Amino acid sequence: MLEKIRDTDRLNLLPENLLSPGEGVYLVGGSVRDLLLRLPVSDYDIAVSQNPEEFANVLCGRVNGRKVVMGKTGRLIHRVVSAAGI
Repeated sequence: MLEKIRDTDRLNLLPENLLSPGEGVYLVGGSVRDLLLRLPVSDYDIAVSQNPEEFANVLCGRVNGRKVVMGKTGRLIHRVVSAAGI
């Protein structure tokens, strides 16, 4: 099942080249549940262990999206929004 999830076209857009050894990109939230239950996924929540701002910037470029920053200093969320539904 994990191989099938890993091959999802949308997930292949993740900028793994930003990661150094020991860093990680994690799929979290409701998208994990939906994938495991084989339900349609409307959005993906991704957590990164290092440099979320740079990760979001690169992802914006790959999906032709824009970044929306929310939250307070030290607890910012970088949300990538794409008209393509990615």
